[in-house]
Amino acid sequence: MDRKSFYLPIIFCLIFLSLKAQAVIYRPAGSSVSAKAYQFDFKAGVFSTKGNYDYLGNETALESGESFSQTDYEGILRYGQSDRLEWRGGLKFRQNASSDLVGQATNEATNSGVESVLLGLKYSFFAGERWRYALDAQFRTTFYSNEVYERRQTPPVDEIILGDDGQEIKLGGELSYQFSRSNFFNSSFYYVKTPNELSAEFAYDLNMTWAMETWWFYFGLGGIASLGSDQYTDDEINKPRMSTGATALYNSINRAYMKPYLGLAYNANSWKLGVEYAFVNSGVSTDSGSEISLNYTWSNDGQTREERKVESFKEYSIESSVVKISPRKNFVKVDQGMAQEIEKGMKFDIFQTDYFGGNVLVASGIAYEVGADWSIVKIVKLYNQIEIKEGFAARGYR
Repeated sequence: MDRKSFYLPIIFCLIFLSLKAQAVIYRPAGSSVSAKAYQFDFKAGVFSTKGNYDYLGNETALESGESFSQTDYEGILRYGQSDRLEWRGGLKFRQNASSDLVGQATNEATNSGVESVLLGLKYSFFAGERWRYALDAQFRTTFYSNEVYERRQTPPVDEIILGDDGQEIKLGGELSYQFSRSNFFNSSFYYVKTPNELSAEFAYDLNMTWAMETWWFYFGLGGIASLGSDQYTDDEINKPRMSTGATALYNSINRAYMKPYLGLAYNANSWKLGVEYAFVNSGVSTDSGSEISLNYTWSNDGQTREERKVESFKEYSIESSVVKISPRKNFVKVDQGMAQEIEKGMKFDIFQTDYFGGNVLVASGIAYEVGADWSIVKIVKLYNQIEIKEGFAARGYR
């Protein structure tokens, strides 16, 4: 199956699934998906090798007749347990194809299958109006085990592994700064415990994003810095071998690289579709080459803060009514006070109610002055254009 025939059904299927979803919201680094919201991310990317870097960082170009390509298809589903806590799970499918010269002969090798599954969580914080940051953890494990050969053995030339087998753990965080309504700086930093007994690594990503209403544009720099803990750092010749074909991406020694990238995405009402180009032109124990990927996102809005308040209104400790409104509409008087244990500074939500049990959150405020059987509530936030009137419900909580 060629790549075009694989991509097109996926694109049409994902667009069809999007028809009844709500708008995709740009979420900078350090943000989580909204409470009770789902987000599905799909990425199809092809990396093509131009050359190999050895464990000292020296590059060797592939010879005529040699080639390697790695094609990944990954889907990740995210769920917002709250506005701060996000869970995610994902699955990656991989196809590898290698042409390698052995003597005067060219050996072809291919492999494909489910490469790995991941589970992760993110807990986000807000630091002022423009800064956001989050703590993040992720676990990934492969579905296969690679055959290992001693240095004196020759791995089969007609086979190629899918990747580095084993378990990977990432611990780190994300940080973003919002310059304007549409301009964001994003960053992420992770400690990575790698699979296949490779050296632990430090992974990073920095980018600038312009997220307009319809088009999103971004460019950045991602990469890996090795922590230099590979047991064969000073004994490269005795490193066990695997069927890696024409690539140096796997079974590395203290791998490191920098990967500049840029991307463009179209944001529709319910989905986002984009393309990204990246390249590696410096590294250690890895490949130089380029990657092009197709990225798709579907999301719904989940449950807003106002909806959650309406849903949980029975948990309010004070149930009162608005009996008077100030001329400028910034203060209201309610018919409960100290006798009902209302204290100065207590929080209130103002609802428009009806005889059929409807509740529309109109405003929020705080107890500004408290009497024996009355309180003055200062309005601090309005949620819609409904005018506050006498008889509206005022529900208090701590």
